[in-house]
Amino acid sequence: MDANLEMEPDVLIRIFEGINQVDKQVNAAQFADILKGSRTAWLTSDSYYARTVGYGLLSNWPKKHISDLIGYLLENNLLINDFPADTLSLSEQASGLIIPLVVPELADEVQAVLRSKSKDRISRCLALFQGKNPEIVVHLVRELVQRRDTSILLCFKALQRRVPKKVYLQLIWACGQLGGKDAVSLLSKAVQDRDSAIRVKACQAMGKMADQAFYFALISALEDPVALVRENAVLALGKLKMVSALKRLELMIGNPVEEPQVLRAARETRSILLREKEQKEIYE
Repeated sequence: MDANLEMEPDVLIRIFEGINQVDKQVNAAQFADILKGSRTAWLTSDSYYARTVGYGLLSNWPKKHISDLIGYLLENNLLINDFPADTLSLSEQASGLIIPLVVPELADEVQAVLRSKSKDRISRCLALFQGKNPEIVVHLVRELVQRRDTSILLCFKALQRRVPKKVYLQLIWACGQLGGKDAVSLLSKAVQDRDSAIRVKACQAMGKMADQAFYFALISALEDPVALVRENAVLALGKLKMVSALKRLELMIGNPVEEPQVLRAARETRSILLREKEQKEIYE
């Protein structure tokens, strides 16, 4: 970094926090105005942007140095120009630096909204997820799962495909961890998604939940055109321990053109279900 642009690490972190608050809302010139603490036609004293962490943070810097700093951060992939809107957002690397600072507070905000009696609490919750950097949202989901807050599944159910793929994959994982009827509903749709990675993750989450409500969805997934989906559907059926799947597994094992990894999974699941069948016969 140019000597004129050197700063304390905590100031840089606060700049990243500031970008996170205006993610994909301002361009480079506008963010320079925010950092400078300028007063313009669009940046007034009662503007939202004037209340963000970044506002006036570099008020003692010349405007050119602020613009050079933003250019440096873009060149080094710490900031990203989101095309075609030409707005700024944090890179994955920069997001990782502020996650410990912003995620717990954001999780508190999401939980407070969901616990309120407001009729628009779901739409307010959606806005918190959709208006944030995807990397931040991924860690937000992990934080909420760690808190074991199952009420968040109402929000996840409403989000579904309205978020980037990496976030949606995390929502599916969260369903498997938290369980419940809303998780069943979301996963039952996800296993039919057009994206095979989504279908694989849905099968894995179904196996984690081991809810017998998934039986027919997993049986249908055995016909999936993608081998990895079939493999994970077979493994999930083993977690359900429903011996009625044995006949379908025998047909799969007898298929001469089935993929080797799918056959291995089918034989493993067959062994599990045969043991389950034997146990049931002993106690009958």
